[in-house]
Amino acid sequence: MTQYAKNSATAVLIAFIWIAVFTANENLFTDSQHCLRANWIFLPAAIRLLAALLFEKTGAIGLFLGAFLITSGNSAEPWMYNAGLAITSGLAPFLVVQIYRRLGLITHDLSNLRASDICSLSLASALSNTLILNGYLALSGRFDGNPMQILTVFIGDTLGIVVILGLLSIILSFSLARRR
Repeated sequence: MTQYAKNSATAVLIAFIWIAVFTANENLFTDSQHCLRANWIFLPAAIRLLAALLFEKTGAIGLFLGAFLITSGNSAEPWMYNAGLAITSGLAPFLVVQIYRRLGLITHDLSNLRASDICSLSLASALSNTLILNGYLALSGRFDGNPMQILTVFIGDTLGIVVILGLLSIILSFSLARRR
């Protein structure tokens, strides 16, 4: 399999995972939505961070594709607006991971990744998404100026990352304990 085919398959898989987790989030946390694009618990935020950490550009492309398909399927907005929203999904965590790598805080192979790095990456990813998403909404004339939306996106992303990474940690600890 060529590298191009492998990257394409990875991006499509990430898109499907994004769609599945987004759909699950919508079903599980219907009552925790503050408004459109602002949920008090947003599990796909963890998929964003993991995709950017593990697959970099390919992850960002997969996130864009998944977010674009979700946004386009659930919106009567013009496709260009939906594409801009989708770009924010992949761009925010990708930028955070690239900054951490350029500063030497994490290596490409993640061999120096510590719990404190995961915490700071999670917060930085949530903050980055909050700023980029709400900035895009403001530039598009679709941000109503409500600071609660900004807070909801940040808290929702942070909690979503904590929930998913916590579950993954539990699963891995049980899995590793059984192998010993």
